[in-house]
Amino acid sequence: MAWSTPKTNWSIHYDQYGKYTGDFINIGDYKRIKDNITYVQSLAKQLVIDDYIVMGADKTYLQYPRASEWNAIEQALQQLAKNISGTFQAKQFMDNGRTPDYEELNRIEKATLSLKGQYETAVALTYRLAFTLGRARSVIKP
Repeated sequence: MAWSTPKTNWSIHYDQYGKYTGDFINIGDYKRIKDNITYVQSLAKQLVIDDYIVMGADKTYLQYPRASEWNAIEQALQQLAKNISGTFQAKQFMDNGRTPDYEELNRIEKATLSLKGQYETAVALTYRLAFTLGRARSVIKP
């Protein structure tokens, strides 16, 4: 899984006539958020941390992520934070309720970026041996 630069400057704007001209989330943004979290989860696996949240299938342009899928993203970030720093407070979204706004999206993407840095540092500081211990040699008997 490849890392994509997160959007950490989500904003809200209205023009002089009151028409919304701010940022809109699209399916590409949603996929980037999920893929970046999956990337951080792959870093966690390198540290033998494999208790992660599955965030579900990708969406198409005809679909929109449901509250349960946003909750899975929140839970995945909370789990990753718990394993390394413990500093992410997950929010709960409800069906037919409020969807993530620009503040929530900034919070999610900034948390993902922060966790990426923490896990990359932890992986880089992990000592590795140049050889494998305990590997049995095969012996051919005559």
